[in-house]
Amino acid sequence: MAMDTFFALKTYEDLLRKLEREYERWKADPLNSDFAWNFFVTAEHLPDWLARAGPRMPKGFSYHKFKKNNPLLRVCSHIANGGKHSRTRESVHQSVDRAVIELRGWVKDGWVADGWAAKEPMLVVYATSEEQTELRWDTPDRDAFWVATQVLEFWRHFSVLQSSMEPSTP
Repeated sequence: MAMDTFFALKTYEDLLRKLEREYERWKADPLNSDFAWNFFVTAEHLPDWLARAGPRMPKGFSYHKFKKNNPLLRVCSHIANGGKHSRTRESVHQSVDRAVIELRGWVKDGWVADGWAAKEPMLVVYATSEEQTELRWDTPDRDAFWVATQVLEFWRHFSVLQSSMEPSTP
């Protein structure tokens, strides 16, 4: 028997609110890999829930193409599936070189003498060179929370656009 809901999560909008809650949890503890995992896995499944939206989606909508044609969603998918499975399907996931914890400073290396600028651990995502070009990033690496912020803003914007396409009721 098919499950149409997951407890209180019933709609795409419910899952988007969950993504926002995961983001806020992670924001309060930016080094927490559990919170990063929860965020990216939730974001990875938004297109699946969107595909179930039925008549609100444009005719011929394919969430597989939607994800495949958006570099930010490809990065999100690669992070989520890499975290879930430790390995990803090379034929599908070619966006992320690695996701690691690194010591990072607020000042670029070489700008001040060693020891003057403290380095702190940070969750970092490295895009492949092809994806870096698609994303128009000047370097391959980004703070994972920054990537999450971009993903959340994408879905918030998409949700606003989607709601503006819905027919209004008199």
